[in-house]
Amino acid sequence: MPDLFVSKEVPTQPKSETTNESLKLTNEPKVKASSDEQHPPREQKENIFSSLIKFPKKICFENQEPNEQIHLFLRRHFITNIGWILPTIFFSLLPFVIWVFLSLSGISTTDVPLSYLLILTIFYYLIVFGYAFLNFIIWFYNVGIVTQLRVIDIDVHNITSKNVASTNISDIVDVEYSQQGLLASTINYGDVNLQTEGLKPNFEFHRIPQPALVADIINDLRRAKPSNG
Repeated sequence: MPDLFVSKEVPTQPKSETTNESLKLTNEPKVKASSDEQHPPREQKENIFSSLIKFPKKICFENQEPNEQIHLFLRRHFITNIGWILPTIFFSLLPFVIWVFLSLSGISTTDVPLSYLLILTIFYYLIVFGYAFLNFIIWFYNVGIVTQLRVIDIDVHNITSKNVASTNISDIVDVEYSQQGLLASTINYGDVNLQTEGLKPNFEFHRIPQPALVADIINDLRRAKPSNG
């Protein structure tokens, strides 16, 4: 009867190979994870014009506490700048188009003094590039910062106007995101709305990349805050 539990046909070596193979498969993810930790992918994508940076190492902000770590750095998706980039290109090329049209039509501009044309051209391009520069500044400096302690919203309306608002992570009661339109769904950008408790104002991040991911990260920080406290 005890012989039923003894298998003489099964050698011990395959069992050892199976064990070694299982150990090998078990150890491979650990080695890969260690490599990922030493070379995190986010460092390769971090640059000054990024619209979404996770755990940036080259960014800090005013009044940042010593133990405060930035989890998310946000600004509007770069594709949203197409609304002022295309007009800038159009109006930059418009004088050349007019000049070619006048030349082909046989209309001469020699009656206008060259100095007047030069001043008019300089003044025209100052307006065009001033328009582009202002829109770029508004996009570049309108940012959102999420740390393990708080959420900061920096709004720049023009060169001389700036508004900074912040709220504690523990004051956030709900996080929602929305995507409207075919372009937003295709390129994956949208709005994230943070609802705070009481009479405190809500926070909104408009047209940021990967709104679902941003909402999940903020939700995780919000849920983890009471246990950390």
